[in-house]
Amino acid sequence: MNNIFVKRPIVAIVIAIVMTLAGLISLVQLPIEQYPQLAPPLVQVSGLYTGANASNVEQSVATPLEQKINGVDNSMYIQSVNTNSGSMSLRVTFDPGSDPDMSSVLVQNRVSAASAQLPAEVNRTGVTVEKSFTFPMLIVSVISPDKTFDREFIGNYARLNISDELSRISGIGKVDVVGVSDYAMRIWVKPERLANLNITVADITHALQEQNVLFQEESWEENLPLKAPISPILLP
Repeated sequence: MNNIFVKRPIVAIVIAIVMTLAGLISLVQLPIEQYPQLAPPLVQVSGLYTGANASNVEQSVATPLEQKINGVDNSMYIQSVNTNSGSMSLRVTFDPGSDPDMSSVLVQNRVSAASAQLPAEVNRTGVTVEKSFTFPMLIVSVISPDKTFDREFIGNYARLNISDELSRISGIGKVDVVGVSDYAMRIWVKPERLANLNITVADITHALQEQNVLFQEESWEENLPLKAPISPILLP
């Protein structure tokens, strides 16, 4: 066979051309098999209990949600993280190959069933259910070189002006501003003083909600530099 191709190079060239054309035609017609899904789908449940510490969040928010979500179809395990800023992040991991959209619907139904056991403050701010990933796609960290702005101001600016813009980018599932907390006040009351004034904690809460009005004389954005520092942002 080798002698034939050596002595007759034209035959060898023709055969090579025919094999190349046959390969190109087969490449278009053959089915393509995708790689299997290795990373398990993950659904994240987030809530905020303003003014509560990590222990209170665990007892009042995370525990009722875990009891309802536990045993959802195709779920593998549940992991919750509670912080002293009042935030709660509960992640439900499903079997590889599960439909992420259907998994979100199943978790949302369980969260709705647990809403009656959650504090009124948590229901007022809302509990979000969304698809997530086991690891962030990109981490962006911007600092203030001259220390002009503090940590709270940087985080608030990133949450109001940066995270929404990044969320609109195609392919971005979620944007998290980590390392900072929202502006809030924790008020400590004296029971004996309340008894003397003949008022209750509910009266104080109602008065704070009525007077929780923002008065703004000028836009604080006009005083920002062009290179405003931003706290770390996670893009899953």
